[in-house]
Amino acid sequence: MNTFRFWMFVRHVGTGVILLLFAGMLAAAVAQVVSRYVFNSPLTWSEELSRYLFIWLSFLGAWVAWNRREHLGIDMLPEVVPAHLRAPLLRLLEALALIFAVTSMYFGQKILSVSMRQPSAALRIPMFWVYLSYYVGMTLISLEIILGWLYSRIHPTTEATQ
Repeated sequence: MNTFRFWMFVRHVGTGVILLLFAGMLAAAVAQVVSRYVFNSPLTWSEELSRYLFIWLSFLGAWVAWNRREHLGIDMLPEVVPAHLRAPLLRLLEALALIFAVTSMYFGQKILSVSMRQPSAALRIPMFWVYLSYYVGMTLISLEIILGWLYSRIHPTTEATQ
């Protein structure tokens, strides 16, 4: 399986994970409402679970938005510059996003290591699993940028479809 096909598979799996996260978040919220208003006994864990699933959903959603070029800066800025400047501007935006992602992950490693010993309040899971969502999202966006650069150099016609 070549790199492009594998990455398309990763994108499909990512979309499926997002759907599962959303379903889990919705189920936890509905369970809380039912527990609180039907049984008059609120759940202690559902709000925290919903919040953490939403955090994961947000960072994976940022990756999907990047794939589809639906981020605000990528969508609007190239529209206001002359056509001959769009491609270099997009490359600059991608380079800046890559620099930000790699730098923030590098300097945030201490938070990730400290969070291994910090349990969440209600679920008692290590906060590492919550903070890991940022690293997964930034890694996926970084790989998307790098593979986009490599793939567009090999197959320049795909540049218009991205």
